[in-house]
Amino acid sequence: MRYLMLFIPVMVALSVPLYNVIDNRWIGIPFFWWFQLLMIPVSVLFLLAAYLGDRK
Repeated sequence: MRYLMLFIPVMVALSVPLYNVIDNRWIGIPFFWWFQLLMIPVSVLFLLAAYLGDRK
């Protein structure tokens, strides 16, 4: 289970067709940039869950 928690954010970040969009913008920021910036805290949460799950 721990490895699945580590595998999910990596696969989402590496699936380029998911965020290879030109037209989507949020506050003038292209989708690619804010998706990558959003993946940082999401990945941290998955890493924290894997760490806490491993300690028990």
